[in-house]
Amino acid sequence: MKLTFFDTETTGLPDKEPFLSSPELGPEITEYAIADWEDGEVTAVVHKLIMPKNSDGFTVDAEGTARTLDGFPMSFRPDAWQGRAVHWNKTDDQTMRERLTPNYLAGSNPTFDCDRVWWEMKRGGAGGKKPGWSHRVINTASIGALLWIQGKVEKTGLGYLAKFFGVDHDAHTSLGDVRAAITVWERMHDEFVYKPKRWAEALAEIAKHSPDASMAEFAAEELAAR
Repeated sequence: MKLTFFDTETTGLPDKEPFLSSPELGPEITEYAIADWEDGEVTAVVHKLIMPKNSDGFTVDAEGTARTLDGFPMSFRPDAWQGRAVHWNKTDDQTMRERLTPNYLAGSNPTFDCDRVWWEMKRGGAGGKKPGWSHRVINTASIGALLWIQGKVEKTGLGYLAKFFGVDHDAHTSLGDVRAAITVWERMHDEFVYKPKRWAEALAEIAKHSPDASMAEFAAEELAAR
């Protein structure tokens, strides 16, 4: 199964869809990363820095750290982005349509990032319909609820899941989030798919071949319950 992991960093969080009335307003993407994952192999990694057009969308403190208007730290640093970043343009529109539209998307709430992309496309005057993102999405935050209901994690955000699984996480960067989300997904697959499958196979063997009748009966009951 091929999944396309995707993440964006922005100058803030929206409280409405600004492009509907004023396309120049609202949070802007400052960075994005995309990577394909298939059976444990990561390919076609893209990481791009984007220079926002509206400087009112963030503040910069004395240490040079850019923050959203609500104080959230961003990876974006105006000095570091200079000479390395360009404004969102039609090349980015094309990249998103080619990489995201035909594939199953994955990440930590990737549909949120898809909305940010559509805002940028509208802000830039992109024509045509909204990209037809797949409705089959792997959201690590949603899958993480299986850990949350057991009390194993406090929240299901990527940082909490990465900490639980012992995954290195370069937070607040799109590439760091994509890499962490991929590894968290692999750990989750092991936890919720591979291990249960192996346990079911073991129970089947016990039910069929155990010389202990009570153990065989227990295994058969467990299999039936599954």
